[in-house]
Amino acid sequence: MHPDPHRRGSKRSLNSVPVHNKNTALLQTRGFGVQISGSGRGPKFCLGPVDLTLMPRCKIGLVGVSGCGKSTLAKALLGVAPGRSFGSLHWRDSMLLDSDLGTSKHSCSSWARYRREVQILWQDARAALDPQAQVKEMIAESRALAGLAQWSRGQIEHQLANLNLRAEVMHLRPRALSGGECQRVALARALAAEPSLLIADEITSALDRGMAWKIIDLLRETTHRQMGVLMISHDLALLRGWVDEVLVLDRGKIVERGPWQRLYDQPHHPATRALVEAIPRLPDSPAAGGPALKQPKT
Repeated sequence: MHPDPHRRGSKRSLNSVPVHNKNTALLQTRGFGVQISGSGRGPKFCLGPVDLTLMPRCKIGLVGVSGCGKSTLAKALLGVAPGRSFGSLHWRDSMLLDSDLGTSKHSCSSWARYRREVQILWQDARAALDPQAQVKEMIAESRALAGLAQWSRGQIEHQLANLNLRAEVMHLRPRALSGGECQRVALARALAAEPSLLIADEITSALDRGMAWKIIDLLRETTHRQMGVLMISHDLALLRGWVDEVLVLDRGKIVERGPWQRLYDQPHHPATRALVEAIPRLPDSPAAGGPALKQPKT
């Protein structure tokens, strides 16, 4: 499900990404984290250190219970988390952060290029959308901020159709949309910027399970093959079958990592075991041990 690449006023296809060395990591962190100060001695919360390498085409899942630091990590990767960041953060060949060199070495132009190539989907899609703007205006703004040519009406309709949204949605504002429609509009807005990396922060947590799987399937179908994805969730089941690696976050630390199936079959850390045990089970399965897992579309 990809939009029509033959559009006016642009040399890039709808979901294309800039051409770069496929062997160079999109995003890489080493010893990366953030300290948020408290009222007493020591930090109120410390995230990290986190070592992460996300290659082009790579899909990584970050999973953990509420309050473990998942959203803080997403904000830290964008440079908008409160507190003091530490460690190193690289985007392609550009150094965005190296605490050993000090903040004076940060390149504003590198951060600007980085943020043009990264889009984030927030947990509360309705709150993340401009309440006064029509959907078509949000999509136009997304493309303008990314420095891309504007789409025609037909191209916007095509993008919305790819996300199972009717054409009339382009004229609506967020208050006229359901929760699932708001999340799909947020995805349409993000994809309109043709990002190289998409960060999805708990995008299904406010949806029922059926709608959650629909959103996951749409995310799989509409993300470009060259696009990297960091999928953040508290639900291990939703990561099955489409992420290359899963990182388990507990109390601000990565406590386990590996392929989804290995973590499900042989969880080592108590936090991972708790996530496996939290997966809904079919009552008529042996010892209620059959997970109520949906196999995503392939």
